[in-house]
Amino acid sequence: MLDKITHYGMATFYNAVLGIFSIFILTKFYSFTDFGKIALFILIGNISGNILTFGLGKATQRFYFESLKENTIENFKILNFSNFITIFFIFLISFPIFIILKDEFNIFFKIEESFSFLTFAYVYGFFNIIYFYFLNLIISQKKSKKYLILAISYATSNFLLTIFLIFYFSENYLSRLYSLLIVNIIFCFLTIFLNKDYLSFKISFIEIKKSLNFSLPGFPSTLVGILHSNFDKSFLASIKSLSSLGILDISNRIGLISKMFIDFIIQAWIPEFMTNANKGEKNKIVENYRQIIFFFGIFIFLLSLFSKELLWILTSEEFYIAKIYIPLICLGVFINHLFTLVASPSITYAKKLQKNFIPSLVALISSIILNIILVPVYGVLGVIISMIVSGFFSGYLLFYSSQKSFYLD
Repeated sequence: MLDKITHYGMATFYNAVLGIFSIFILTKFYSFTDFGKIALFILIGNISGNILTFGLGKATQRFYFESLKENTIENFKILNFSNFITIFFIFLISFPIFIILKDEFNIFFKIEESFSFLTFAYVYGFFNIIYFYFLNLIISQKKSKKYLILAISYATSNFLLTIFLIFYFSENYLSRLYSLLIVNIIFCFLTIFLNKDYLSFKISFIEIKKSLNFSLPGFPSTLVGILHSNFDKSFLASIKSLSSLGILDISNRIGLISKMFIDFIIQAWIPEFMTNANKGEKNKIVENYRQIIFFFGIFIFLLSLFSKELLWILTSEEFYIAKIYIPLICLGVFINHLFTLVASPSITYAKKLQKNFIPSLVALISSIILNIILVPVYGVLGVIISMIVSGFFSGYLLFYSSQKSFYLD
């Protein structure tokens, strides 16, 4: 697993450095309100993308590993293409809904733009989710070098195109939106091409039904998880302002470097987990988990310790307020992954996705209640406190449920 982690680590390190450098550059051109609008754009794209796939991406990954075990790769190719076409069809028939709601959306979030912000974000969400659908398949194939090249190219293209478009749009936040859309379209088609050997141009309703039978029991918990992850940001933007969302976004950009660290490990961890689970080598799973948590804890501590200095180096005085929030965001990320790192793949391997529902529901309800109480008074700080508390309770419940499905000593 070490060589895979090295490649994922290089990609994450590059993205982290480029992300930090982009903060240094973009804070010279964008205001907190601009960052808020960009965050809202990505938020809408991610919500629509994750909801309208009905968990078919997870089904594709799971049945890929099953096809390796049972030597049924030809059936998987049909399943993969069928799921891809299903996602495309769902997005196509849902598109008119977003066109109808575009004006109400702009009024609700006080967005004074002549174009349809909502439809624009929806189109971005489609290409983004397809890009990650096929990128995750590359990760499942353990092609870490290919992932490294794609990840670096994706991030670099996004940054360079944003800088180019800044001057075209007179330092307007639209430069970032157009960059996100264009780059995701390009890399969407590129990842499809790279996975062409895992696509058989046949549609099988049996394979679609098989995938939905796997994914739909877990979809309510996925839906609840999406609402949980995004309610706080939407609520903050509507109750306070897009500027408050911008403050949270800048804090997240630095604080979530910790999440980038754990995400690159997860990219190697999931395939390794599934492989060891297939072999019945649970002791290796536990050993790897303990090593990951140890090094993750050290990284979290160092990032929190030097967050103030990072802000001082990267931004102007207007953005220094984020120093209050970054250590708390790091703490929330650590607490969440302490449980979910082992719980989520355990439940996926056991094909018990419905076990996600109760923890996700608890997270959503506690998050909504805490946000309604805290955000009107404390603003951004209220959002982060809600995240930490709800993340702890839901993470613990998820871990408890996973142990019943796939027990690890």
